[in-house]
Amino acid sequence: MRNYIITRVLLIIPTLFIVSIAGFFLSKQVPQDMVNSVLLMRSVDDSVYDPSSTAYKDVYLELGQDKPWFYFSVVPSHYPPNINIIVNPDSRKLIGFLLDQGYSFHIAKNISTEVESFGEKIDWTTGNVRDQLEKMLRTNTAILNQQSHRFYVPRFYWHGTNNQYHQWLRSFFDGSFGVSILDGKSALQKSRKALMWTLSITLVDIIISLLLGILLGVFIAKNPKGKLERLTGMILYAFYSLPLFWFATLMIIYFTTDQYGQWTNIFPSIGTEVYPGESTFNQIRYNFDKLILPIVCLTLHSLALITRFVRRSILNELEKPYVLTALSKGLTRSQVITRHVLPNALVPVVTLLGSIIPGAFAGSLVLEVIFNIPGFGRLLYTSISFADWNVSYCIIMIIAFVTVLSYLLSDILYAFFNPKIRYGQS
Repeated sequence: MRNYIITRVLLIIPTLFIVSIAGFFLSKQVPQDMVNSVLLMRSVDDSVYDPSSTAYKDVYLELGQDKPWFYFSVVPSHYPPNINIIVNPDSRKLIGFLLDQGYSFHIAKNISTEVESFGEKIDWTTGNVRDQLEKMLRTNTAILNQQSHRFYVPRFYWHGTNNQYHQWLRSFFDGSFGVSILDGKSALQKSRKALMWTLSITLVDIIISLLLGILLGVFIAKNPKGKLERLTGMILYAFYSLPLFWFATLMIIYFTTDQYGQWTNIFPSIGTEVYPGESTFNQIRYNFDKLILPIVCLTLHSLALITRFVRRSILNELEKPYVLTALSKGLTRSQVITRHVLPNALVPVVTLLGSIIPGAFAGSLVLEVIFNIPGFGRLLYTSISFADWNVSYCIIMIIAFVTVLSYLLSDILYAFFNPKIRYGQS
């Protein structure tokens, strides 16, 4: 048991490492310019947004965008070791396109310089970028004809720790995660406040879902073929089959206004109110009525899964010999389920915690954007929209850590509640 726990804890490190790499490289594929976001945050005049300006270059170097992405790179032999040394994003994109076409780095830089000297821009939204280049450089066809790299020979470059990923990874280990480029606040501090809002939804959802799921599972298992039991199961499956975002939108339309009748105005309208000077805990407490509808949507969506799991687990236990022994002693079916079957049937439910907790987080992220709740979901959406990658990384890593920890917790609890399990003996 002890060896198993140690092994599972050690597995958290490579899992988080893989998640961080995936998130980092995905962030490089978005169109937002981090440098412009920083300049906007600092309220710099719009004229310095020109990539050729000194202010743009200073921020570009300050953020370490001139460094290579990772510890190493494998590129064709005519590629440079690090194309990020080119500050101007238009020139960098143009040179990257020409490198893909087979031009050497030196020739690509010359073409890029001539395009800039003409004062023309490339329309990257169309598919005829090559035609645009040939039209602009028709007077200098000698350069265009120097395309010699038809077969790409790979070359390996080692960049060491002086790269963008290592720069972010170092901030992860010291717990800072950097600062937000939108307001200059600590990324970890912003994520911590948002996490409290998310936990206020997910924890209540998990508790209610487990309690109601066990009760409904026992209710249906006592008489699986009863009309009321079958109707209850069908209603729960209907809630589970509805897309969460669509179901939440319907609830907002029909149950937060009296437009369709006085009886439909059940829940408060979406959004939260801000109370200046109050702590995050008090902000949540004062706005808890605004969280009831998101909790209801999330609970109804996950209730069917738990109920079905408990029902199936009870029915499996009812087929075992000890049930027949209990019935022969004069106990009713309901008494057997309550006293003997249910404790054994709940042991497999412990493993379900590993998926319930990440599922609750995922559902909460969607609902927070719909209901305008300042939790993880809305913060992640805002951070990605404005290329605030320090905050995005922080949220992604926290969610990954919670997911891995929830599966670890479910494995440990399963071994604790089931003495027949002995991890680590092999």
